[in-house]
Amino acid sequence: MYDSFLSDSFSVHNENVNPKPNEQEDACEARSRGLENRLERLENQEASLLDRLERLEISHQRLENHTMSLEMRVKFVYEMITHAREEGADEVRNEVNHR
Repeated sequence: MYDSFLSDSFSVHNENVNPKPNEQEDACEARSRGLENRLERLENQEASLLDRLERLEISHQRLENHTMSLEMRVKFVYEMITHAREEGADEVRNEVNHR
C-alpha cells in the first residue's frame, strides 16, 4: 500500500514537471502563432516607416527647392539694391560735378 502511494505520488509529480506531448505541441503552436503575429506587426511597422521615410524625402526635396528659390530671390534683390546704390552714387557724383 505504501509503495502504491509513493508510485501514484511520483507519477503525479512527473506529470506536473514533464508536460504531456500534446501540451508541448499546443505550447509550441501557441508560441509559433504569437511569433507569426509579432512578425506581421513588425512587417506592417516597417512598411509604414518606409512610407513615412518616402514622404519625408519628398518634403525634404521640396524644401531644398524652395530654399534654392529663396536664395536666388535674395541674390537678385541684393544685386538690385547694389545696382541702385551704385546708380544713386553716380547720380550724386554727377550732381556734385555739375555744381
